[in-house]
Amino acid sequence: MNILFVNYGDFTTNSLNHIGIFANALIKEGHDCIIAVPNFKESINAIPDPLFTAATYNELLQKPNYFKDGKSADIIHAWTPRELVRTFVIEYQIKAHAKLIIHLEDNEDFLLSAWLKTPLNEIKKVSNLLLSEKGTPALSHPRRARAFMRAADAITYITGSLKEFIPVNLMSMELTPGIDFDLYTTPQRDLSLKKEIGIPESDKVIVFTGSNTFANEADIKELYLAIELLNKRNIPTTLVRTGFVLEDFKRVLPSTAHRHVIELGFVEKTKLPHLLALADVLIQPGKVDPFNKYRLPSKLPEFLSSHRPVILPPTNIGLELVDGRDALFLQEGTAHEIATLCHKLFISPELSQSLADNALNYARKRFNLNQITTSLFNFYKTILEIKSSVEKTSHLAMNQNELTLASRGLVQSLDEGPLKIQAIELSELIEDLVSDQEVNARLIKKLNNDAELSATHIKNLEILIANHVKHNSTQEIQLKAQSKLIADLNDDVLRLENETIKLNETLKHKSEIADQALAKITHLESAITNLNMALSNKSEVADKALSQLEESTQTLISYKNAVLNREQELTVAIEKIQADLALKDRKIASIKNSFSWKISAPLRIFKSDN
Repeated sequence: MNILFVNYGDFTTNSLNHIGIFANALIKEGHDCIIAVPNFKESINAIPDPLFTAATYNELLQKPNYFKDGKSADIIHAWTPRELVRTFVIEYQIKAHAKLIIHLEDNEDFLLSAWLKTPLNEIKKVSNLLLSEKGTPALSHPRRARAFMRAADAITYITGSLKEFIPVNLMSMELTPGIDFDLYTTPQRDLSLKKEIGIPESDKVIVFTGSNTFANEADIKELYLAIELLNKRNIPTTLVRTGFVLEDFKRVLPSTAHRHVIELGFVEKTKLPHLLALADVLIQPGKVDPFNKYRLPSKLPEFLSSHRPVILPPTNIGLELVDGRDALFLQEGTAHEIATLCHKLFISPELSQSLADNALNYARKRFNLNQITTSLFNFYKTILEIKSSVEKTSHLAMNQNELTLASRGLVQSLDEGPLKIQAIELSELIEDLVSDQEVNARLIKKLNNDAELSATHIKNLEILIANHVKHNSTQEIQLKAQSKLIADLNDDVLRLENETIKLNETLKHKSEIADQALAKITHLESAITNLNMALSNKSEVADKALSQLEESTQTLISYKNAVLNREQELTVAIEKIQADLALKDRKIASIKNSFSWKISAPLRIFKSDN
C-alpha cells in the first residue's frame, strides 16, 4: 500500500511526533510511506532514524508517481484541512485519484478566530477580503475546509470532542499518538546534565517541551508566572523549556518572569527523554476552553509515559484520567493554582510516585503503538474497499475542486424533477466558475513566477553591477598602488645615484692618498739606496745604519701592506656598488618596459607639470 501523509508544516512541527512514528511502523509492515511538507525538506534531520521518504509539495506535483513502485498514492492522509494542505491535495488528486482521509487535531475555527481577532461565533461568515488581507494559508478557510472534509472519504481525529466537526455520514476513527514502549524507556536522572544546563543543585525542576504560539500564549504565560511565584515563596524552582519562543511572547511577560527559566530552543527528539527525567513534575498548562477542549498536545503522551507526576486541565485526554490518582487537575489554570499543586507534589514524594506509576500504566494501555498502527491499517483497508461516490476528491478532473464535487453531490441526492434540473444547471454554473477560477489562479501563479524571476534577474543584475563597481574600485586601488611603487622605485634610484657619486668621490680621494703613499715609499727606497752607497766603506756606521734601515724597511713594508689591503677593500666595495647599480638599472629598464609604466606615463607627465 502506498500511503502519502501530507503535513501542514516542515519536519520540526509537533505533528511529526505522530506522523513519523506511524509512517515508520507501517513501513516495517511492508508498506511504502511518503511524508509531504510544503518546504524545508532538509528539516528531516530533526527526525531520528526516519524510514519514510521525505518530499515537498512541488516535488510530488511534478512527479505524482513518487513512490518506490513508480505509482502514485493509494491513500492520502492529510494532516488537518488547512489551506496549504487543501490546495496541495486538490491539485495532486487530479492526477492521483487516491482515497482521501483528513486528520483533525485542533478546533480550526478557534485558531482562525484567535489569529484574526474575530469572535468565534462570527468566524464562519468572515469575508474573503479579510481572509486575503489578514489570513494565512497555515490555517483553515472557514468554509472551504468544511467542503474539503465533505469531499474526503473518511476522517480521523485525535480526541473525541472533535467528532462534532465531522460531516454526517462520513466514516471516522479516533487516532491518538502511538508510543513504542519497546524502545521508549525513561532514563535515570542525570545530575551531570542538570549541572551542564545550569540548574542549581537544590532547585526543583519543571520541564516543558513545546513551542509557544498565538493560541497557547496565555496558558504558557501562567506557567512562567507560577515559577516566579514558587521562588517568591522560597521554593527554589527552575523551568526548563524546549521549542521556539516568540519575541512577542517575551514582551508580554514581566522582566522578572525569566529569572528562573532556562530556554534551550529546539532540542533533538532523542534528547527529550533525558530532559524529562530531570523533572520533579511535568505540567500541561491551561484550562477547559474552546482551544484546549479539542486538542491533545503532542507532549502529553510523552509526559504520561515518562514516569513523572503530571499536572493538566481536565479536558481532552484528561477526561479519561482521575484527579488525584493518575494526575492533578487544573480547574482555572492560573499561576497561583499551578504553584499550589506543584508545592503539593514537592512536599509529598509518596503522592508524586503514585501519580507517576498510574500515569505510566495508563499510557502503556492508551498509546500502544502496535495496537494503534494495526487499527489504522485496518481502517485504510476498509476505506480502499469502499467505492467512492462522485463528490469525493478521487473523482476530481482538471479545473475542478471541492466546490464542484459538492454541487455534484447535491445533484445526486435529489430525485428527478424541476428541483434536480435547477441543481444540475447550478452545478454546471459552479463548474464553469471553478474552471475560470482555476485558469485565473494558474495565470496569477505564472505572473507571480514571472515576477519572482524578474525580481531574481534584477537582483542578479544589481549584484553584477555591484561586483563591477567593486572590480573597478579594486583596479583603481591597484593602479594607485603601482604608481606609488614606481615613485618609490624612482626615489630609490635617485638615492642610489647620489650614494654612488659620493662613493666615487670617496674612492677617488682614497686613490689619491694611496698614490701619495706609494710616491713616498719610492722616494724612501731611493734614499736608502743612496745611503747604502755612501756608507758602504764605513762598516760600523754601515752596521748601525743597516740596523736602522732594516727597522725602517719593516715599518715601510707594514705600511705598504696596509695600504695595499685598503686598496683591495676599496676595489671590492667599488665592484659591489657597480653590481648593485647594474641590478637597479635592469629593474628600472624592466619597469619602464612594463605595461603599467607605459599606461601611467600621462600621470607622470601630469605630476611633472605640477
